Amino acid sequence: MTTEVCETLGPATVPREVTPGLRPVMEIAAVPENLINWPASRRQRIEDALEVLTDQYVKNHDHLPGERGRHQLGWWAAQETRPAKKKPKPLAQLLAWWRASAILRFGQQLIDGLLDRCRSAGAAIRVTQAIEATQRRTQHSSRTRPAGAGARWGAGEGSGFSRCGTGGLLRAATEAERLETASVPAQSLRKSAGQGHGVRGTATEAT
Repeated sequence: MTTEVCETLGPATVPREVTPGLRPVMEIAAVPENLINWPASRRQRIEDALEVLTDQYVKNHDHLPGERGRHQLGWWAAQETRPAKKKPKPLAQLLAWWRASAILRFGQQLIDGLLDRCRSAGAAIRVTQAIEATQRRTQHSSRTRPAGAGARWGAGEGSGFSRCGTGGLLRAATEAERLETASVPAQSLRKSAGQGHGVRGTATEAT
């Protein structure tokens, strides 16, 4: 599901540690943590119940549960905090309620600009990944450079800076620039142009 969202809308994912010592979960980059945790009231109830169950486990066994034990305790915590089933509501009604509640809590500017913010972060992450991949290819090619290879090898063939690779990096950088520019109001762009500042700097300040 997350992969499809990123491929369709343009954001990217980053790991976020939810429970220390456990595998991190993947979240959409640039979504504020307080917005992520805002609707997670049941998650908090599960964590509270899990803490009680873990304390009881330690009293009974004199040691912390292992990974399998933590999963079992987590399942019991989820069962104990499961709310009674409610009559299902139409999706459109739920979406309208969620949006109105989020705007009241965090402000319309954040909610309306959230997708552009996530797209900009996703484009920046892809540029960074492209640069890192190119650097890895360059380091690998320098270690595997054949004896007697001429200057052309280091300039293009085997350095990772092929036309295809460079073009992909430039396209990613151009996309990041376009998204950052699109997220800045037109008045801010005209003002910054008159003052001689770059669009990227204005986008960063606006963010």
